Amino acid sequence: MQNIKNYCPECNEVLRGRTDKKFCSDSCRSMFHNRLKSQQSEVQKMIEGRLRKNRKILMGLYNNIASDLKLVPLKYVENLGFTFNFYTHIEYDTQKQMIFCFEYGYQKIDNHKVKLVKQIPFSEGVDIIA
Repeated sequence: MQNIKNYCPECNEVLRGRTDKKFCSDSCRSMFHNRLKSQQSEVQKMIEGRLRKNRKILMGLYNNIASDLKLVPLKYVENLGFTFNFYTHIEYDTQKQMIFCFEYGYQKIDNHKVKLVKQIPFSEGVDIIA
């Protein structure tokens, strides 16, 4: 049986111990993954950050409005820093467009108000809108 040596992809040290081990230490594993993550494009980082912020704004509004209608002035959403150009998907409900940022979304009622909505996924792959 031939003895094959595996090396740490971060520091090139010979790996000792388990045969499926990938890194020699936790610090090498962390440095390796941090380096990969830092190579992510600046545009992608900006887009992901904007989507996270939009979701956070919609989630906060949705969870803090007691009314079942969930109507909010459009200007209020804009003043919180929401960027309407960044969203994950669009769905239609009886010809009305709902724009989502992950599971939270909105539906423009008119030029001055939006209705907040939330998708609730089921295990069968069917979503309902709350």
